[in-house]
Amino acid sequence: MFHYKKIIELPMSIDQVFKFSTDIYNICEMVPDYIKVKVLEGSDSLVSGDKVKLKLNILGISFTWESVVEDYVENEYFSDRMLKGPFKSWEHKHYYKEIAGGTEQTDIVNYELPLGGIGYLANTFIASKMIEDIFTFRRDFFMAKHAKGCKI
Repeated sequence: MFHYKKIIELPMSIDQVFKFSTDIYNICEMVPDYIKVKVLEGSDSLVSGDKVKLKLNILGISFTWESVVEDYVENEYFSDRMLKGPFKSWEHKHYYKEIAGGTEQTDIVNYELPLGGIGYLANTFIASKMIEDIFTFRRDFFMAKHAKGCKI
């Protein structure tokens, strides 16, 4: 099992950040350009029990990603678990905390890749870097929107 954690501070209200993050249709904006996402099933306001189905294309490799929102406390926390996708397992916990000047967002991902030792190598050389790219892109996205005065 691999673990990833990213904490970012955003100069926006917790309500803005949480609402934007729980609208599945915003995922298309929050990933690097080499990842193409199409929402096949989902909601613009996720809550506990909601299912999400995405079609992803990463560097020419296409697959379906299905997940379920397992826990949800508005403006505080939500978690999702992959039901179908490229990982052996994937659980993503999203935490939000009001801080002076904005919101602290913490993402914790616990995941496993298939194929044992090959999966371990794939994580070392590809998956862990791609996960870091996605969350760094997400932070930069929020900051750029804020800097332009855009409402999120």
